[in-house]
Amino acid sequence: MSQHIGPRTISAIGGSVKRVGNYRVHTFPSELVTDGLVLNLDAGDPRSLDLPNLNMTTWTDLSGNGYNGTLIDSPVYSNADGGSLVFGSPTTTKVSVNTSGYGSGSFTISMWFNIDTIPVGSYHMLLGASGYGTSGVGGIGHYLYESKIRTWIQTEGGTSDNIYYSGSILTAGTWYNLVITREYGIAWKWYLNGSLINTSTNFLTDNFNSPNSYIGNHYNSTAFPFFGKISVLRTYNRALSAAEVAQNYDALRVRYGTYTNTFTPICGGGEGKVEVLCVAGGGGGGNGTSGGGGGAGGLLYNSAFTINSNTGIGVTVGGGGTGTKTDPVQATNGGNSVFGSLTSVGGGYGGNENASVGPRNGNSGGSGGGGSYHGNGGSGTVGQGNAGGTGISGSNRWTGGGGGGAGSSGASASSYYAGDGGSGLAYSISGTSSYYAGGGGGAAQSVLGAGTVYGGNGGNGGGGTGPADQTGSQVLPGVSGIPNTGGGGSGGVNSVNASSGNGANGTVIVRYPATDYNVEVLVVGGGASGGSGSNYAYSGGGGGAGGLIYNSSYAVSSGKKIQIAVGKGGSSVGGSYIGNSGLDGIQGTNSQFDSYVAFGGGYGGGGLVRNGASGGCGGGAGGRAASGGDGVIGQGNDGGDSSDHGDTTTRGGGGGGAGSAGTNGSNVTDGIGGDGLSYSISGSSVTYAIGGNSGYASQSAPVANTGSGGKGGVGNGGYSTAGADGIVIIAYKGPQRGIGGTIDTTSRPGYTLHKFTTTGTDFFIP
Repeated sequence: MSQHIGPRTISAIGGSVKRVGNYRVHTFPSELVTDGLVLNLDAGDPRSLDLPNLNMTTWTDLSGNGYNGTLIDSPVYSNADGGSLVFGSPTTTKVSVNTSGYGSGSFTISMWFNIDTIPVGSYHMLLGASGYGTSGVGGIGHYLYESKIRTWIQTEGGTSDNIYYSGSILTAGTWYNLVITREYGIAWKWYLNGSLINTSTNFLTDNFNSPNSYIGNHYNSTAFPFFGKISVLRTYNRALSAAEVAQNYDALRVRYGTYTNTFTPICGGGEGKVEVLCVAGGGGGGNGTSGGGGGAGGLLYNSAFTINSNTGIGVTVGGGGTGTKTDPVQATNGGNSVFGSLTSVGGGYGGNENASVGPRNGNSGGSGGGGSYHGNGGSGTVGQGNAGGTGISGSNRWTGGGGGGAGSSGASASSYYAGDGGSGLAYSISGTSSYYAGGGGGAAQSVLGAGTVYGGNGGNGGGGTGPADQTGSQVLPGVSGIPNTGGGGSGGVNSVNASSGNGANGTVIVRYPATDYNVEVLVVGGGASGGSGSNYAYSGGGGGAGGLIYNSSYAVSSGKKIQIAVGKGGSSVGGSYIGNSGLDGIQGTNSQFDSYVAFGGGYGGGGLVRNGASGGCGGGAGGRAASGGDGVIGQGNDGGDSSDHGDTTTRGGGGGGAGSAGTNGSNVTDGIGGDGLSYSISGSSVTYAIGGNSGYASQSAPVANTGSGGKGGVGNGGYSTAGADGIVIIAYKGPQRGIGGTIDTTSRPGYTLHKFTTTGTDFFIP
C-alpha cells in the first residue's frame, strides 16, 4: 500500500545553502565562507574603510581578528564597481598588512583586482610578503607579469622558485577574483573567477611564513607597483574546497556585473511552498553642498510562494546604485531584484544640489531618494517602500533629505539637521533577526559662523550615514550602504574626490522546512605504497589498503554542511637505500565523511628487516625477519610478516586488506595482499581496499580510487608501486537532493550518487 506525499518542498539547489534550526535556507548572492577566516579587508564595505576621514590610514579587518591594514602613501578610494583602492599613483602606494595567518600548513589567499593597462615587460605585485626576494628569508609573492599570473615562494630554508606561470589570461579593465590554496601535503591550486586553472604538488610541506605583507607593491618601495584597483583581500587558515571558492566568488560578483542565478526545487506531490524575501539594490546618494540620501531598495516578503518541482525559478539580485563625484552628474538608482514573479524595484537616487544642471529632487524607486537644497524627495513603490525626505537651505546652512526606507519615509531636513534615512524592516528568514532596506542619510553644510549642522543617520537596514561640513569648505564623501541589505547610500558634500555613498546591493533569501533523510555511505582511505627492495635480494612488503567504512543508512540533516576528505595514495619509492635496507613505502592519508574517518593504509616495509606500518590496513613486512603493521579494528586487517632464512632470498609480507590479512613471506613464499571487500553502491560491484603483494609476486597497479595498497619492490633497490587514492560515495533513493561531488543519476537506476574522488577536502550538503 503506497502512501501519498502531499505538496511540500523537500530540497532545492541554488545560492549558498545552510541549516538554521528546522529550516533549510538559500541565500543569493551566496554568503561568505567564514570557517577559518583570518583576514577580511573589503573596500566595498563601509565598515572596512573610514571614508569620511579623507586622511585614511587604516583598512579595518572585518574578520574580528584585528589584522588591520595600514595605508602607505595614500591609495585613493574609487566608488566604481562597489568600491576599491587605486594603486600606482604615486608608485609608492601600498598597504601593509599582518599576514602571520598564512605561510605554513594549509591556507587560502583570495583577492579581487582590476589592472588598468597591460604594459610590456612589466611586473605588478598584488601581494608580496616582506621576505619576498630577500636571501634566506621566507616569503611568498603573487604578482602579474604583463597579462600573466605568477606565484613565487621562498622557504625559510632559503629554497626559492616560481611555482606557477599562467599564460596570457588577463584583460585590462576587467575585474578578477584570484584564489590560491595550499592543502598541506596534498596540492596547491589556483582559481580565477571561481574556476580551477592550475594545480601544483611543489613545496607542499615547506614553511615560508612572514609576519607582514604588502598589497599593491613590493615591500621595498617602488620595485613592482601595481597599476589598477584592488577591492578585497581575504586569507583563511585552511584550504578552501572548490565549492567554497565558487561560493565566495558568487558572494561578490554582484558588484562587478549583472547577477543572475536559478533556484531549482524538488517537491513532494509535484509542488510546494517557500518563504521568500526579495530586496532590491539601494540608490546612490546625491552630491553638492547637501546631497540627498539614496532610497532603499524595494522590499517584498512572501510567506508562502508556490513553486513546482524540478522547475527552475530565475533569480536576479540588484546591484547598488553608484554615488556621484561631481555635482552635474546624477547618482544612479539601485537595480531590481527578481524571484520568479516577484520584482522588487531598485531604490531611487538622492538629489544633487546644483539646480542649474540637474534636479535637486530625489528620484523615485523602491523607496524614494532624498531631496537636496529645496529638492523634494522621490516617491516609493506601493507595498515596497516609502518616499524620501525634502532638503532645505537657509541662513547659510544647507541640509539634504533622507532617503526612504522599507519601514518608513525618509525624514525631511531642518535648519541644522539633515534628514535621517527611513528605517528598514526586520526579518528572521536568514536565521538571525536583521534589518533590510534602510534609507541613506542626507548630507549637511554650514558656512563658518552660521551654526553647527548634522548629517542624517542611515536608516536601520544598511543605510549610509551622511557627513556634515562645519566650515563650508570641506570635501566630505558619503557613506555607502552595507552590502546585501539594499540600503541607500548617504549624500556627500562637494565629494569630487571620493563621491557620495553607493547604494548597497540587494538580496534574495528563500527558506522552507528541512526534510531530513538517510543516505548510504562508503568511505575508503588512501592505500599505501609498498616498500622498495633491499641492496640484496630481499623484497619490500606490500602496502596496506586504506581503511573501509560502510553504512547502509546514515541519518543526515538537510542543509547541514558535512565535511568530506579523500585520502591520497602513497607514492612509489625505490632506487636508493637506508644502509643496505630498501626504503619504506609511503603512508596513505585519511578519508572522511562527517564523523567517519577511514584511515590511510600502512606502508610496506623496505627489504631487509624493515617493519610494515600500522594504518587502516597494516603494511606488509620487508623481507627477512620483520613484522607487518596492524590494521584498524572495524576498518581493515594486519599486514603479513616475513621469516628469517639468513642470506637466502626472502620475500616480504603482503599488505592487509579490508577483507582479510596479508599473508606471510618466506624464502620460498611470496606475501600476498589481503582481500578487499566488494560493494555495489556505485551501481556495479567494485572491490575496494585490496592489500598490496610483496615484491616478487605479480600484481597489476591498483585500480584508481579503490584505496588499494601498492606492490612492494624486488631486490637490488627495485621500485614499489604507488597505492590508490581513496574515495567517498554517497547514495540515496530518488532525484538529486544534495550538493557536492560528481553527481550521477544513471549508473544506479532510481538512485542519486555523489562521488568524491579528488584528493583533499570537500563538502556535501544534504
